[in-house]
Amino acid sequence: MDNKPFLKHFGLFATLISTAIGMNILYFPMNISRSMENNGWYVTILLTVLMYFFSILIFHLYDRYKFNSIYELFYAACGKYIAKILLIILSFFSLMYVGIILHNFSNVIKLYLFPKTPISFFILTMCILIAYGIKNSISGIVRFNEVAFFIIFIPLTLIFSFSFYRGDYSNLLPFKIENITNIIGGIKSSFLVFSGIEILYLYFPYLSSKDDTKKVLMRSLTFICVSNLIIYFLCLFNFGSNHLKILLNPALTLIRVIEIPGSFLERWEGIVISFWIFFCFTSAINISFFAKELLYNTFNIRKSMIIFMILIIIVMFGVWDDLTNLFTNFYNNNFYLYQLGCYLIIPVVFSILLRIKNEKRNI
Repeated sequence: MDNKPFLKHFGLFATLISTAIGMNILYFPMNISRSMENNGWYVTILLTVLMYFFSILIFHLYDRYKFNSIYELFYAACGKYIAKILLIILSFFSLMYVGIILHNFSNVIKLYLFPKTPISFFILTMCILIAYGIKNSISGIVRFNEVAFFIIFIPLTLIFSFSFYRGDYSNLLPFKIENITNIIGGIKSSFLVFSGIEILYLYFPYLSSKDDTKKVLMRSLTFICVSNLIIYFLCLFNFGSNHLKILLNPALTLIRVIEIPGSFLERWEGIVISFWIFFCFTSAINISFFAKELLYNTFNIRKSMIIFMILIIIVMFGVWDDLTNLFTNFYNNNFYLYQLGCYLIIPVVFSILLRIKNEKRNI
């Protein structure tokens, strides 16, 4: 893998957004309203600030110790064998997430667009596209994300702007501080919004300039937060928190009630699903590429074999219903533990271990 710095600030910005805005943008309003009702916004903003500091922790690991790759970081901190185990764990959870993405998006397509087509057809089609996508180099993936950003941003802005003029804005009231149980549930739901941010471990060494990296991270996380909160607010204004809790896909339901005066377009939900498929595709590509790079350096075998292994795992997660249901329940209820491990525990523990090793060398 080419270790020459090439990643510019917009490339990092677009990569983070293309990875994080995907499957969860449909389900976030429902998930957050179940625990926080109409007050989920302040928990999401608070978590965005925490995610910023978590990403800064990861950035400082690379900036301080000058590692050229994620493998150098893990090997230097905890040794060859423990590093390999950790990288395999990261790869496993990444591919589990991709499998859940494919399973959920296939169910949505079957429900709204092609009710007679088997789910396995959609999953296998997406797997072929993923296999083709992750054959690229890391610079090719970044260029893809730079283009995908505009495909994500422009339709998202245009389509949902039509729903601002309708709805009951008083549904945002009353404001109250929820009890600790609800706040914890809200944090769990908000964590899912930032699924995929662990790719920072892979991309930080490729930054061509580390100046203003903190600003780029803040803008990226703010964009992700604001995008999801806008969908949450629009759904809340139109449905209310009680109704929002029971809607399976509130964003798609919102699109169905949008009325555009003089419009000749029909079945807006089909158009939105088309863009959402692209959101899922960009997330799946980026996270699968992350897993591919980790597995390639862990097992040191041909990349074609790694891609074949990844496809088998993704298809298994996506098609095997019992396995998918098991991991979907884990994802909805406990995936935040994996994210805390990636964003907080690993950076803190690695900082301590590297400091101790450096002090021993200087003695």
